[in-house]
Amino acid sequence: MRGRHASVALVTWLCVMPLIVVVRAIDLSDARKRRRADDWDGRAGTRRFIRGVLAGAAGWAALPLLYFNEFSQLELATLVIVVCAMACGSVTVLAADRRLVIVFLAALLLPSSLMFFVTPGPQHALLSALGLITFVVLSSTSRVSHNATMTAIRLNRKNQALMADMDRERRSTEHANAELLAAQSSLMKTLETLEDRIAKRTADLARLASRDALTGLYNRAALTDRLNAAIAEAERTNVSIAVLFVDLDAFKEVNDLKGHMWGDHVLSEVAHRLLALVPPDCVCARWGGDEFVLILSGSDAPGATHQADAVATRLRQSVAEEITFEAETVRVDATIGIDQNRQVVRRRRAKRVRP
Repeated sequence: MRGRHASVALVTWLCVMPLIVVVRAIDLSDARKRRRADDWDGRAGTRRFIRGVLAGAAGWAALPLLYFNEFSQLELATLVIVVCAMACGSVTVLAADRRLVIVFLAALLLPSSLMFFVTPGPQHALLSALGLITFVVLSSTSRVSHNATMTAIRLNRKNQALMADMDRERRSTEHANAELLAAQSSLMKTLETLEDRIAKRTADLARLASRDALTGLYNRAALTDRLNAAIAEAERTNVSIAVLFVDLDAFKEVNDLKGHMWGDHVLSEVAHRLLALVPPDCVCARWGGDEFVLILSGSDAPGATHQADAVATRLRQSVAEEITFEAETVRVDATIGIDQNRQVVRRRRAKRVRP
C-alpha cells in the first residue's frame, strides 16, 4: 500500500472487521448451545445471523470505496481475488436465503467493479467487466444452490418429523407393551387366586359332601366308601377289621324333654369323645339320628377281637359320663355292637355289648 499507512480510518477498519468476526463467532457458539434448549427462539437467532452477515458485507463494501486510490495494482488484484473467493463461498454458505446472497454479492463485487469502471485504463475496464459478470453468474447460480439447499432442509425436517413420529410410536408401543405385561401379570395373579379359591372351595365342598354337618364326622355316604376301601385293603393284606355300631341310649328322652339344642349338643359331645378315644386311623361316622359307626383296622393276631372289645368298653364308659350344657347335666348311655371280620370273606359275626 502506498501513502498513508497509518491512516486512522484504515486502522479502524482493520480493528472493526476482526471484531465483527469475533462477535459473530461468539453468537454462533451461543446459538449452538441455545438450540438444545426448549425455549430457544430460532427466528431471533436467524435475525442476529443476518445482521452479522450484513455488517461483514458493509465492511468489505466500504474498503474499496475508501481506499481504492491508495492501493497498488498488486493490492487491487489481491482484493479482487479475496472478494471473488468470498462471493463464491457465499453462494453455498448463505444459500438458504437467496436475498441475503444477492445483497452479500452486491456488497462484495459491485463497489470494486464500480471503482474499476470509473478509473481510466483498459485493465480497469476489464476487471470491472469481470466483476459484473461474476455478480450476474453467481446471482444466477444462487437460485440453483438455494433450491437444492431448501430441498435438503425440507427433507431434513421431514426426516426429523418422521424420526419424532417413530420415536413417539416406539414409546407408545413400549408403554402399551408395559401395560399389556402388567395386565397379563395381574390376570395371572387373578387366575392363580381364582384357582386357589376354586381349589379351596372344591375341597370345602368335597369335605362338606362327606361330613356330617352337626358333628363333623363322616356321613353315611362317606362311611360306605371308607368301609369298601377298608374291606379291599383287608383282602389284599390279609388283616382283620372291626366295625363298631354305637347306639345312644336315653337320647330320645333328652331330645324330647330338653329340646333340640340339648340334643344337638349331646350328639356333638359324644362325637368329640369318640374321636378322643379311637386310634388316629379309625374311621368315625354318624350313621344317622343317635347312631355312630367306627371302623377299626387291626392285625390277624388272636388278640384282635379283645382289642375291639377294649375299645368298645372305653367308648361306652366315656359316653356314660355327665354332659353339661347351660349349667345343667344329663347322662346318656350307649349300646355298642361289634362286627369282627377275621378273613373278610367269612360271614361276619356280631355281638352286643350291654352296660
